[in-house]
Amino acid sequence: MKKEIKVNSAEKVKDQALAYLNDNYSDSFKPVGLEFKSWAYDYDTITFKSKKYNNQSLHVYRKKADGKYTFSDDYFKLQMNDEANQYFENLAKPILGDVVTKVSFENHERPAKLGNYSSFSDYLKEGDILLELYVFSPNISEATSKDQYEAFVNELIKNKISLPVYFIKVNSNSESVVESSSLEDLLDSASDLFLERKGYDIKTDFSIEEYKLRKYSSGGDS
Repeated sequence: MKKEIKVNSAEKVKDQALAYLNDNYSDSFKPVGLEFKSWAYDYDTITFKSKKYNNQSLHVYRKKADGKYTFSDDYFKLQMNDEANQYFENLAKPILGDVVTKVSFENHERPAKLGNYSSFSDYLKEGDILLELYVFSPNISEATSKDQYEAFVNELIKNKISLPVYFIKVNSNSESVVESSSLEDLLDSASDLFLERKGYDIKTDFSIEEYKLRKYSSGGDS
């Protein structure tokens, strides 16, 4: 009986979350996972796949307050991803040459000041910027490109963008993989694709912390 109640409850939560998504976005969504709230998190997390964005994952969060359920989501990460990557690529190429840029949105959910169809430009103007930026190329390295790294960091500061940025030298035969793969998949394949990684953290006061160079070798990193 308890198992049946739990199954019914899970289906109800998924249905509610799906109705919430359908009311807010023009897309087709498939539920693929559910985690009920626990001692660590005071909300339920329902994971969906987006048809519009090639079965990439998004999350809906259901939280109860004053006897009522509220919903929020991180769909904006899929909506803004291409625009964000292109924005940083346009900044990087005049300085670093032919590179591929990919961002990771670190916001848990859509920033409160953004609407359901806000752009990445709106995200930058809104101010609640939580990003990590990765710049990939087989033609960069700390030995040959450090001046360009620093010039690009200064360009980000000029545009009032604070974030960690990582410059990653990749194997020369992996360019097509870098372009076509998600950032998550690239990071999971770091030991096979990466040769070195150099990072800088631009703080909110626009001071800079420089990270130690990290080198990779075949079959693992050092």
